[in-house]
Amino acid sequence: MTGIGQLDAACSVSIMPAPLRASSQEIACTLRNENSVRDVMLTAQAADAAIVGIGAINQKDQASILKSGYITQGEQLMIGRKGAVGDILGYFFDAHGEIIPDIKIHNELIGLKLNSLSTIPTVIGVAGGEQKAEAIIAAMRGNYINALVTDQKTAGKIIQIIEK
Repeated sequence: MTGIGQLDAACSVSIMPAPLRASSQEIACTLRNENSVRDVMLTAQAADAAIVGIGAINQKDQASILKSGYITQGEQLMIGRKGAVGDILGYFFDAHGEIIPDIKIHNELIGLKLNSLSTIPTVIGVAGGEQKAEAIIAAMRGNYINALVTDQKTAGKIIQIIEK
C-alpha cells in the first residue's frame, strides 16, 4: 500500500492546512483568504488529477461527514429532506447532480468548490457499498467525476439502477 509520503516522493501532494468546515461563514472566509490555504486551492485547481470521496445521505450514522463531526444528525436529516442523495467535498447534491441550494454548510466549507472540479482533467470518485450507488450515479450526472473506483457489488447495483 502506498502512503502519502511515498506519493509525495513520486509526485506533488498538497494537503489543505484547514478543516473541511469552519464554525461560521465569516471564519471560513478568513481561512480561505489565508495564503497557505489559498496556495493549496490554486494548486488543486491546476492539478492534472484529483481523487474525491463520494458520500451518501442514506448512510445515516455511517456517513463519514457525520462521523467526522462536520454535520450533525439534525443537519443530515434536514439535508436529506431537501432531496440530497450524496456529497463530494462537503457539497450536497440531488439525484440529478444539482447542488442543493440554501444549505448552511456550503457557506462554511473551506476547500475547493464542487464546480471547480471541472477545471481538473481527471477526477476520480472513490466510493464503495451498494448504498452509495444512487450518490455515485448523481455524481456522474453532475459531471463531478469522470472515473470511478468501486467494488463489484456496487458496480452491479449502479448498472441495475441505470438500466431500470
